[in-house]
Amino acid sequence: MITISNEFVARADHSPVSISKTLLRKVDLFHWSWSWLATVCEILEYKEAVTDSEQAYLLRQLNHFLAHPATGVERFTQMTASWKDVTQSVLNDEALKKTAPEVEAVAASWVAEERDLCLHMSSHVGQEVAAKVERKLAEDPAARLKSLVESLVARQTMSSVIRVPNCASDMDVCVDLARRTVAVSMSLKAPSDRKSTKARVNWLLRMLSEDDERLLIRAHWPGRGAPTTKDVKTLRSDASAIQNDNADATPHTFEVLLVENLGKRFSGRRTVIEDIERIVPSFYDLVGVNLKAWQAPPPKPVKARHEPDPGELGPDDLEEAGAIPHDE
Repeated sequence: MITISNEFVARADHSPVSISKTLLRKVDLFHWSWSWLATVCEILEYKEAVTDSEQAYLLRQLNHFLAHPATGVERFTQMTASWKDVTQSVLNDEALKKTAPEVEAVAASWVAEERDLCLHMSSHVGQEVAAKVERKLAEDPAARLKSLVESLVARQTMSSVIRVPNCASDMDVCVDLARRTVAVSMSLKAPSDRKSTKARVNWLLRMLSEDDERLLIRAHWPGRGAPTTKDVKTLRSDASAIQNDNADATPHTFEVLLVENLGKRFSGRRTVIEDIERIVPSFYDLVGVNLKAWQAPPPKPVKARHEPDPGELGPDDLEEAGAIPHDE
């Protein structure tokens, strides 16, 4: 059985309604959102995956129909009603409670926004984009919700990992209620064939074509060295500005971040969603589509040495000197 509505779920085998397990003994239950169906149809048309001319025509017509506002197909457009109260509590430095229904409602809203963000990115890149969730949490919606609530209470943050096909790394999206910021980041291993910090930073900068004021680079160092962070514009003029206190150390990993402070818009139920769904594609356009993971070059072939180097003794010389016996 398949149910279809505007409601979002993390996976198709999760239902937005509670149904007795006795009714599902002989039937499987799945749920699709209209927004998901519209995105899948959009990707099919973009990829020209339907080769039959009549079916391709029907697909185009279906896409036109689903895109019309009168159809009632809705994306996730606003956080839960308690969003403003929860953000205000964090701003007032009040402790959030795990058992508070408003906190759980905010966490549930984030699950829906995560799903909608993946659909939004799928339309943006023309391929399926999915959230990366730990298996035990992906299979248990209640456990996933509990994990998000714990993060919200302990760190005042909500995070998701977004996987875009063939990207250099996953995109981490973090909404920070205390700082009222949205941050998107990707991590790359630094090239080990570059021996200095300056050379490694320049390797990364060459992949970033724009000096957007929101873009930061964070370098991670061996041992207990704390990460160091500089904006891209500063590093353009001085790539060594990110160096930590140990002048001989070189970073092993780079993290490229886009951080935007939303100010008053952060507490708005609609405006925070609008900004998240603007910032994440913007980061992808500025960073994600340009980054390439470093790969060690293949080993050079070992040359066969048929002739000795100048001045080097050969077998004949050693034989004449008596160092090796003559062949009989």
